[in-house]
Amino acid sequence: WLDSNMDGVMDADEGGSEGILLTLTHIGMGLERTLTTGPEATYRFDFLQAGEYSLKAQLPDGLMFALPESPSLFTAGYQDSQELLVDIAEEGTKEMEPIGVMPASGITVTAFLDSNVNGLQDEGEHAFAGALVEALADGQVVASAETDSNGQAVLPRVRAGLVTARASLPDGQVFSVEGGEEGNVFWSESAVSQVDLELGLKNGQALSLKAGVTLPASISGSLFEDKDLSGVRESGEGPLPGFTVQAIDSKGR
Repeated sequence: WLDSNMDGVMDADEGGSEGILLTLTHIGMGLERTLTTGPEATYRFDFLQAGEYSLKAQLPDGLMFALPESPSLFTAGYQDSQELLVDIAEEGTKEMEPIGVMPASGITVTAFLDSNVNGLQDEGEHAFAGALVEALADGQVVASAETDSNGQAVLPRVRAGLVTARASLPDGQVFSVEGGEEGNVFWSESAVSQVDLELGLKNGQALSLKAGVTLPASISGSLFEDKDLSGVRESGEGPLPGFTVQAIDSKGR
């Protein structure tokens, strides 16, 4: 059953969903049978031995299981498969609850090396592999992936609602400056290697985000008493303790 309007209700005009792989396995015998759903709204395994079975549903790309409150046999929101145990009696027919699916909501993060540190992925700036991207719900990690050679980390199934997208970089790397909606969204007022981003994800929404990566910079120097006002530190001109030195960016932060 395809919950096309994603409301958790099995409406009369909502039919079946193609491409779902169903696997039925006899626990004791290890015998396995499979079928792939077509556009019709039913499935059936005939001529079964009595006993305990495992029924597994494997989803194709672009689908997730229906909402938790749905009349669905499976409702795992972050997995591409789910299974349960079923007892089959002799000379009986087991009627199962519907398996509800819906268009998947997900998050894709594209990481890039921001060589000119402007927050935007300009021509010639390469993809960055090895950044860890996690989705958190209620403080718990529910999905994760690392950026690949194309700089992409895909979380294909994330339940809609309030979600924290966390991006973490390897040692020695920091996130770049703010790049607006089309650029780096994982930024901080200081140079950090991990940023949490609070999101309101909608049902069926495929959200794409960018993460700009750069190397940390540093400023160092010394403060001394220029006794002869020459502007040059000479022998006998010692350091001046107790002063506060601040680094302030172009926005006054």
